[in-house]
Amino acid sequence: MRVPENSTAPLKANAIGVDIGFRQSGKGTLRAAAIATSDPREEAQYIEVPETFVKRLEHIDSLKSQLDEKATKLGEELKPLLKKDTILPEDHPKYRFIKSIANMPSNVTLSFEKAYKLGRWIVKAGKGELPEEIERPAVRWWRANSRTYREIHNLRRKTFLDRKAFYRNIAAVLVKRNQPIGVEKINLSVFAETRDSDNPLGNTARLNRFLVSPSELLNAIRNAGQREGVPVIEVAAQNTSRTCHQCGEINNELGPDPVWTCTGCNIQHDRDHNAAINIARKAEEALKK
Repeated sequence: MRVPENSTAPLKANAIGVDIGFRQSGKGTLRAAAIATSDPREEAQYIEVPETFVKRLEHIDSLKSQLDEKATKLGEELKPLLKKDTILPEDHPKYRFIKSIANMPSNVTLSFEKAYKLGRWIVKAGKGELPEEIERPAVRWWRANSRTYREIHNLRRKTFLDRKAFYRNIAAVLVKRNQPIGVEKINLSVFAETRDSDNPLGNTARLNRFLVSPSELLNAIRNAGQREGVPVIEVAAQNTSRTCHQCGEINNELGPDPVWTCTGCNIQHDRDHNAAINIARKAEEALKK
């Protein structure tokens, strides 16, 4: 449990549970979180990532994919040429960078970041230091794609600042309710953007995670709670979606369905609302210990 800095008025009895995720909602938007108290009679609140924000990030992802595809083709052209011989002396400031491109395994492609960095260096400072057969395509790539590269970085910066402000506002409203806040203990490392076969997160889920950024929302809630004297309690994530908040039946067969019906008491659940209620109750139990 995170210890608050400030002392405030006595906390209300019911805790708030926050189920953070990155699920597609029925409205075609992304649901960042479901918020509910331990009392199921109280209405749940759903935090939807604004559609304009999602579209902007999807546009960024599309631009990145286009540049990666073009950088892959450049890498296929340059890597054999860079492997031919020692292109730069070992004491050259760019020796390790050039060597890292030359030594890429066959299954690793040249990223657009490295392609941009290579072309920019040649244009700004390194003209004539590499063989012309290497410089020419690298510079051509840079001139053709540098504007898109800058657009990506400018859009990312603006979008991430907007998302941070959006989450801070949500967290500020949440702590003003003056109720203990329960959040799941989440292993955020599985949400990494790394695209490899060992990462269990699928491409669509990975993109949704990138759009929502669960860690940023979690940090906003923790920081707001710390600042305003509202305890934020981490609880075990196990079975919060699967356990019926009404009768306690655990649905071990639950898949990714957003809505499910309990076989024990026949109540229908929105899985995120149900999870938020269970998280709130776990937080209350933790406070009693």
